[in-house]
Amino acid sequence: MESFRLPAPLRLDSSNLEDEWTSFEKKFNWFLLAIGADRKPDATKLAMLLTTVGDGAVRVFEAFTYTEEESADKFDVVVRSLRNTARRYTTSFTNVFCSVM
Repeated sequence: MESFRLPAPLRLDSSNLEDEWTSFEKKFNWFLLAIGADRKPDATKLAMLLTTVGDGAVRVFEAFTYTEEESADKFDVVVRSLRNTARRYTTSFTNVFCSVM
């Protein structure tokens, strides 16, 4: 089997965080598909995402709160939360981190 390279961690200092996240998410989803992990349980996909996305984004993830209908254990919910956060902040995740701490 071929080996596939993980996407680079999210660049937290990007001047356009939404574009940076969109690019990261697309590459990460391609990676999951390439290695067959797109069919794995949410816990596996979340572990892969959180070990790939970078330390700053993990700190943001850890600061999220969820409604009763949502769960930090659901891959799609976490990805949607990160995507929405990136849309709100156009300068960098540093601003996000500072605002949640």
